[in-house]
Order: sequence, then C-alpha cells, then structure tokens
Amino acid sequence: MSAKIVLVEDEKIISLLLTKMLEKRGYSVLESFDQGEDVIDYVKGKKVDVALLDIYLKGKVNGIEAAKQINSFSDTVIIFLTANTDRATKEMALETRQAGYFEKPLSDAELDEICEIIETEMSKKPPE
Repeated sequence: MSAKIVLVEDEKIISLLLTKMLEKRGYSVLESFDQGEDVIDYVKGKKVDVALLDIYLKGKVNGIEAAKQINSFSDTVIIFLTANTDRATKEMALETRQAGYFEKPLSDAELDEICEIIETEMSKKPPE
C-alpha cells in the first residue's frame, strides 16, 4: 500500500526539494500546502496517511496547532520537519501525537529514517 502523503512547508523551494526527494524514494506527495488551515481542511475531506509538517507556517495556524487539530479527528501520521531547534518549540511539538521530529536541512540518513517511519506506520494500518 502506497502512503498518501501531504507536505506542509511555507518555503516553496524546500517543498519542491522534499517532494523530489520523496519521489526518488518511490513516494508521491498528494498535495503541498504553506498554511496550517489549508492542510486541516484537506485532511477533513480526504484520506491522508502521513502529514509532513513544518512548524512555522504562513497563516494563523502553525504546524503544532494543525497537528493537534488533525489528531482530534484523524489517524493521519504526523512527522514534523523544522528549522526551529529551540527547546520550547521541540517540547510543544512533542506534546502532540507525532511519529517524528526532524530538523532541517534533512540529511539523506534522516530522510531514510522518515521513510522507515512511514513504512512502519503504514504496516500497522489495515488494508483498504
């Protein structure tokens, strides 16, 4: 089963790069967003397996709040990708139901680890 992935990143070049890196590993990104509000609405209307979320986004809803809202109505796997490495941000992110927290820029080894998390989480889901 191929994971249905959405990417939430406010920097377009990083979004494109991450999409290409995931595609190179055999994944496809259903949709990319730069605002938390948009991904929440999208996940409400579609089946999404994994959301790769930046923490600081455009709009009023940051990645942590988006994750909390998604957690309240969906079993979408949340993986944070952020350039913000301060302790307070990390602690807030870890209070959500998330499967991973990675600091950008990502190394190939970290992207491989994200792919392993995706595969592990997908193996736990019943077939559709």
